Amino acid sequence: MFGTGIGAFFPLMVYLLAIIGSIVSIVRPIVGVMILALILPLQSGRYRLLEYPLGSRVLILLLLFTAIGVIMNRGYSIFPPKPMRLIMTALCVVTYLSLWIGPALLSSIPWPIETSTMVGRYTPFGNWIMYMHLPALFVLVCATVKDKRQMQVLLLVMMIGFLWNMKSFYLNTGHRDADVYIEALRGGVGSDFGGPNGRAAFATQCTLFLLALFGSISSWKVRLIVAFLLFAGTYSVLFSYSRGAWLGFLFGVVYLGIFRMRWLLIVGLVLAPFGTILLPNSVIQRATMTYEEGELDYSSGDRIEIWKHALKTTANDPILGVGFDSYRYYRSGEELLDTHNMYVKALVETGVIGLSCVIIFFVSAFRLGHRLAGNAKDPFFKALGAGFAAYMVSVVITNIFGDRWTYVDLSAYTWILLGLVVQATLWNAAPPVETPAAAVTTPIPIGTGAARPA
Repeated sequence: MFGTGIGAFFPLMVYLLAIIGSIVSIVRPIVGVMILALILPLQSGRYRLLEYPLGSRVLILLLLFTAIGVIMNRGYSIFPPKPMRLIMTALCVVTYLSLWIGPALLSSIPWPIETSTMVGRYTPFGNWIMYMHLPALFVLVCATVKDKRQMQVLLLVMMIGFLWNMKSFYLNTGHRDADVYIEALRGGVGSDFGGPNGRAAFATQCTLFLLALFGSISSWKVRLIVAFLLFAGTYSVLFSYSRGAWLGFLFGVVYLGIFRMRWLLIVGLVLAPFGTILLPNSVIQRATMTYEEGELDYSSGDRIEIWKHALKTTANDPILGVGFDSYRYYRSGEELLDTHNMYVKALVETGVIGLSCVIIFFVSAFRLGHRLAGNAKDPFFKALGAGFAAYMVSVVITNIFGDRWTYVDLSAYTWILLGLVVQATLWNAAPPVETPAAAVTTPIPIGTGAARPA
């Protein structure tokens, strides 16, 4: 690990951190949230915990003990505020109900009482339980983050998790020749992380958020760290060779350029004519190969065919769908089992109601960030809102090209950041707390945060 020779002990260190952190979370629930933020993007690292007792249950242990800590300690609000509480609840209920539709329509789909793996994969119910880790994480973030200082520390922990993920990407790709694009350049990039396109989507979302956050950081040391993370994230986005991630990054930058960082538009317009000179040849080849001799390349063509098949399958139950995570059973014997489009996936598996819930969630999350960026008085909260809004722009775009939403590793930071934006919105809207003139107070240094308003 980083040439220190302690890599062999890393799984044990993470395991002990998770187990001890679970226990501590009963007293200090924020500790559990911090550890979850650190290890959630490290799926391959968590696989190495399976050899230890309860190693496969570290996430559920952290969530459970943190929830116990929230319930036992006074001063914590269990339920997040409206409207996200209602939207989140609708998303959970609709996806659960669709689980019962699946086996009723197709006998090969298991009923939602079995969670064990089948042919190397979880059953739909098992994957639904994993999906529900995300709303639970959001609730715990809203319940445990009490002030701006805790929020900043949590963001630093997330940066560590992001850096570790980008390190893994570089170790898999840094030695490869990028002069000519070949499909092998994408091999091994993200097989443990929703595929190379999934890892690229994650890098895109986090890089956009960090870009917006950069200007609000007063400490030059932290700025250097964030600048390095921006470089690492941009490198990962560029050499992921994911056209969907590139498009998501472009739209996110345009959003930031219009609403927060106008200089981005100027820089983009100046550099655009020199794109073929500045960008690696392999990147240009990948970007221009969507159409080959006037026709879609095989990858894009296959996706169109899958979308057509999925839309035909939707006719089985257009209201609640064919069942959460059940479309793959309708592709039995085919090479490609997924719809490669989150919106088509939501429609075919959870029906019009489920698709509506996803779209409403995306739009509502974006609006929360956008409003916070416009209304917040604190520069840090402004950057948090703008960064999350740009993050959600990339979420909306990248999910057109595949499921970047139901994977716990890919979406964990989405729900954590949403929780932070919700909290910052509440604090920003709360009336200022009046301090009695006779009271003796100690000034709080700039950037350390203030207590959460009552």
